[in-house]
Amino acid sequence: MEYCGFDIEVDGLADSGMELSPTCIGLWKGGAALCWPESPAIGGVLDYDGAVLCLRELWKIHKDEGRTLVSFNGTSFDWAILASYVPEWKDRIIEMVWDHVDLMLIVVAQKGFPVSLNAMAQAMLGETKLDGIKGEHAPEMWLGSLEPSRESELFALYNLLPGSGQARALMLRYVASDARLTAKLAAMIDQTKQITWITQKGRYSSFPLFIGRDITSLRVSELSKLPAPDTSWMTRAPMVTLESATAWMRG
Repeated sequence: MEYCGFDIEVDGLADSGMELSPTCIGLWKGGAALCWPESPAIGGVLDYDGAVLCLRELWKIHKDEGRTLVSFNGTSFDWAILASYVPEWKDRIIEMVWDHVDLMLIVVAQKGFPVSLNAMAQAMLGETKLDGIKGEHAPEMWLGSLEPSRESELFALYNLLPGSGQARALMLRYVASDARLTAKLAAMIDQTKQITWITQKGRYSSFPLFIGRDITSLRVSELSKLPAPDTSWMTRAPMVTLESATAWMRG
């Protein structure tokens, strides 16, 4: 089974309350990266035609190629943003969401809490996200910053001027790297039949996949049939649940 990792970056922070649009999209397929836009010289958010080209490629994988699409928190984030950005594709996007594998949502379904891509990649692959880039910096590195002091701060971190062609090229490599890590994790999980991550305290934690299953049998549609995990031990309400992650598809 070949897994195709999928990831997007957007023009703001997820908890900002603003309506987000994609700036760039990465897809790892057949051992190579596909990115939209294709050129880092294109600034601003991804244009409509570029988003549609990406969706056509995702639909071809879903319908025709016998490969499995995989995301990391894509159900409540990446796919939802694409559905809002290209609303005429919403029905087809929803079909792809239910049929794809969301690695983070598997953890949520069994443990009741999310883990990060970086924590899982470090534990299972011995790899980290590209060049230590922080995801919260991606919007400003792509678009630039209106505040000179902030631009200086980011330049000191990455030695690139936010919003420049070089900075956008780095973000294209970053989104492609996340897509690659997601695909590699799916293959490793299928091989080991377990999910492992590094906790915030620096310890390794893991759990086995449901006995007799591989991750293709834990697509979002199958996860939605499972009983909710016990979260009574948590001192705060869960950050994400299967119900909250899929709510936009039922609205």
